[in-house]
Amino acid sequence: MVQQIIDTTTDHGTYKGDPGKTAFEKTKANFAELYQLFQTAANKLGYFDGNGKPSFTDITNYARSILGGADAASVRSVLGLNSGAVAAVLGTIANGSIIEVGANSNGSYIRFAGGKQICSSKSPRATASSAYGSGYMSSSVYSVFPAAFSSPPISLPWTINHVSGISSPWGDTVPNATSCSARLFSFVQNVSAELVFLSFGDF
Repeated sequence: MVQQIIDTTTDHGTYKGDPGKTAFEKTKANFAELYQLFQTAANKLGYFDGNGKPSFTDITNYARSILGGADAASVRSVLGLNSGAVAAVLGTIANGSIIEVGANSNGSYIRFAGGKQICSSKSPRATASSAYGSGYMSSSVYSVFPAAFSSPPISLPWTINHVSGISSPWGDTVPNATSCSARLFSFVQNVSAELVFLSFGDF
């Protein structure tokens, strides 16, 4: 209900403002609304509805404890969020926590809190054109890691996007801290493919 304003100034000749009965009706309506607001009831919260009329809704003890928090830290404590930091909320896996994820033109990498790193990288296309035993082999193709290792990692190659037949990657030289290499082997001459490397080690 909109507040009922009692007129005390309009001059009606023999009196000013609202007639007595009108004034008391407005007063009664105002007090009735105030009384409704201050009625006591357990677990109730007063508010104004869409029509501006006082109303009540249920509120639990837990909800009141959140509203009663003096600051953000108090509210987080009620909610069990501790400091609110991601690690405090979700917990950690000591050495298995991911601390960095990145990518560049050489590929992508993931680093873990324990000092380990996984890299995915790719080499230029290789072509098995030189005779080797009963098959054909390519020259060495190199792949630069997207993030350097602190020592030579373990690198596993495999082939993708074959052209003219099936081929298999052969490990070449031992990987170093920044790159690795492999050769392509096939029983069919001039088969080509791209080589992808998955490398694991310390950063």
